[in-house]
Amino acid sequence: MKKEGMIQTGIRMKATLLDKLRLKARKEHVSLNTYMVSALERGAGLEWPVIDRKSFKIDSDLASFGTRRHVTEMAKDAAKHDPRAAYLLSKYGNE
Repeated sequence: MKKEGMIQTGIRMKATLLDKLRLKARKEHVSLNTYMVSALERGAGLEWPVIDRKSFKIDSDLASFGTRRHVTEMAKDAAKHDPRAAYLLSKYGNE
């Protein structure tokens, strides 16, 4: 999957909000930019799912879908309409 291009943008906000964001970013040991982008993604419901692959287990409902090939084909179809599915397929689909 190609890395998504980054753009630079400017937004207007109250100085007090910016101060609060800077403090939160500092507490999380991340840059202000990283903190704000993460907060925007969370707020818009766009954050990527975090998968702990060591503890990930396929439950019986998912296993009933069929073979790995069958599940991969279903994921490819879902990826056409859902960027999150496309991401997961690009990251884990070829193993």
